[in-house]
Amino acid sequence: YDLFPNIRESLPEWVEIHQSVLWHGTEFNQDEPIEYPRPDGTTGWLTFSVSPVPDTAALNGEPPNKILMVWKDVSINQQLREELNRLVYRDPLTGLFNKRYFDELMERQFEQQRREGGPISLIMIDLDGFKGINDHYGHQAGDLVLREAANRINSNSRGHDIAIRWAGDELAVVCLVDAVGALRAANRLHKVITTEPVKYKGASLELRCSMGVATALSGTPEALLGAADAALYSAKDEGRNRVKAGAEAEAYLQLEDQLVQGVELGEITPWFQPIICLETGELVGAEALARWQHDDLIYYPPTFLPIVEAL
Repeated sequence: YDLFPNIRESLPEWVEIHQSVLWHGTEFNQDEPIEYPRPDGTTGWLTFSVSPVPDTAALNGEPPNKILMVWKDVSINQQLREELNRLVYRDPLTGLFNKRYFDELMERQFEQQRREGGPISLIMIDLDGFKGINDHYGHQAGDLVLREAANRINSNSRGHDIAIRWAGDELAVVCLVDAVGALRAANRLHKVITTEPVKYKGASLELRCSMGVATALSGTPEALLGAADAALYSAKDEGRNRVKAGAEAEAYLQLEDQLVQGVELGEITPWFQPIICLETGELVGAEALARWQHDDLIYYPPTFLPIVEAL
């Protein structure tokens, strides 16, 4: 078993499987390929079965069975499967998942949401001025811009985020976070996509993009896509090269930015509420209360403490 230590790690019930085979004569089949390291440093894939063999020499108190394990190297099949998935579900230009994968992913995610709950967020991305790049510099330049945008998204997304090439110059990112988290992710991606120009034959091609963000706590993939598209069109209508999301998420992040600046400016100060002894009327102490004075308004802790705790 030391040849494949990761099998024990990937099967938490490893001991129970062996005990069940030894004592009860049950069988176990691992039909889903498991990855294992080969001696030459490459990666292989295998399946295996565990079967009982009656132990005619077993003494009283010993397991009545021995174990027969059959291992099958399915690396070639796994490589063919991965290549097929790449051809079916990957965009050949950018390497991102394609719309077919997106459609199937959304069905799975919403089915899981109906069982377990949780948010599903979608960031729709449109590269501004992409047609002008194609017209002025040619399609090779346009392809370079698309690949670079995809690379920047992949390099700055979290491991569980899924990047999609939707169609043409439209990209998308699916992430399982709430509305505020999705807007925060979109702002981060917008910054890394647009900060540096793309170099092409001595020219600097500016990368600009509009983004629309939407979050679903229930509903359908079509409704989520429609909401993200509406936010994207809003970003375009307001001048392009910006991120638009739901009003509540935008207000939250705006208040968060103002709060950070308020801390730096010393806008949060202690106010002291006297504590009076009712029997004597004497001042016996004070309760320190935080107050945020900003734009001629006074904010109380329930307004800003949840933001502070989340930072």
